[in-house]
Amino acid sequence: MRAVIVLLVMLALTVGLMLQIREDSGYVLLSYGQYSLETSLVVLVVALAALFIGLYFLLRAAIGTFRIPQTAREFNRRRLRARASEELQQGLLQLSEGNWAQAQKSLGRHAGDSRMAIVHYLSAARAAQLAHDTEGRDAWLGKAYETNPQAEVAIGLAKAELQLQEKQYVHALATLRRLREKTPKHPYVLRLLAQTHIQLNEWQELEQLLAELENSKAFDKEGMQAIRQQLWLQRLEQITAIALEGRKEIAGEHISALWKKTTRTEREDADRLVHFAKAHHASGQDAAAASLIEPILKKRWHEQAVALYGWLDLNQKRALKTIEQWLKHYGDQPVLLLTAAQVCIRYQLWGRARSWLTHLTTTQPSEAAWRELAALEETQGNNAAAANAWRAAASMGGNTVTPLLPQAPNLSALESEENTDFAQPDIAGPECIPSSPYDAEETPSSTEEDSDNNAEDDQLELPVTPAAAYSNESKNS
Repeated sequence: MRAVIVLLVMLALTVGLMLQIREDSGYVLLSYGQYSLETSLVVLVVALAALFIGLYFLLRAAIGTFRIPQTAREFNRRRLRARASEELQQGLLQLSEGNWAQAQKSLGRHAGDSRMAIVHYLSAARAAQLAHDTEGRDAWLGKAYETNPQAEVAIGLAKAELQLQEKQYVHALATLRRLREKTPKHPYVLRLLAQTHIQLNEWQELEQLLAELENSKAFDKEGMQAIRQQLWLQRLEQITAIALEGRKEIAGEHISALWKKTTRTEREDADRLVHFAKAHHASGQDAAAASLIEPILKKRWHEQAVALYGWLDLNQKRALKTIEQWLKHYGDQPVLLLTAAQVCIRYQLWGRARSWLTHLTTTQPSEAAWRELAALEETQGNNAAAANAWRAAASMGGNTVTPLLPQAPNLSALESEENTDFAQPDIAGPECIPSSPYDAEETPSSTEEDSDNNAEDDQLELPVTPAAAYSNESKNS
């Protein structure tokens, strides 16, 4: 609408001007020395306009001629960029199709002509990584840096990710440390650095990162909790290793200090309590370990807790009564049957132990059960039966390393430590759990129930029949 109005206004002005010229075309006299020029005003205006237009096009032609090389270069550049864009699209498709060698060729062919050269090189580096060509990967990353040095952080993060995928943890650590020097508070740099420390078992370095990880929000709440738990478990493994080296008093002090730093919620975590119980057992505090395990089994089944209980040197009456209660409640669980046999063996109740192991190898045979039965028969001098049991254990085809028979109370502490079925880590973790509001609570009591001197009271024995013999009526009573 606006264009129509402007057109009408111009048309009106033109008509008015033409009418004015018709009445009076004007007179112009130009004189210079002996020369003079007489003409009307209209002719002069038209001549000047024509001259201006002619000069304009002449100047444009001269400039165009002068710029022909530059125009040719621009045209060639646009053509190469279009080709590079096509190669990028083709290379990404080949990368998605798994044709990694051809993808590298397509992505690198015209990368230098593209406005997104860094995308070409990073994609080619990923293709080389998928082809397990680490040298080619690093070469592509180097070209990406040469193309755009300002993108050092992005390129470095891509390199660290690829190195972690290839399990080159030491190289990834070096890359991330350089990036951390450049951007100390970058959340993703800190996140990858924490993951690298975990892979390298560098728990002390990870503990030193905790504050920065929290402040930078590198992990969400659940992620930070998982990291703290890993640090916590490593600390307990370190304590266990100290105990197995014979420094049990020092290990006990560390257990007490670590227990005071756990929160009430953490003390309700069954898996955490089992790890504490393992540390107590390694430190010779079997009663304290039992005081952590027994409440777990009152609430729910926990296989690791039951397996550990068979190795605790406890008051005979307490141990047998606890096992009997678990048998009534949980029934024919293979680990529980094996633990029942181990408890009987510990207190030299050979017949009961043989009954449980025989039932277990008959109904739910396992390499561990056959090994325990073989060791029991050897202890009793039944060499033929022991040989048959060892052959049966070997025929199970498992690779499980089963501990020897639990130690009787009269054996030396040294032998007990040697046969303890816990790993001895060689990485020492730091104190990593922050102080909690429950520091005032004490470590679980390590005091055993005093045994009664009356032999009749102490000779509480598990029933000869296996757990399957318990009827539903006895379970409900």
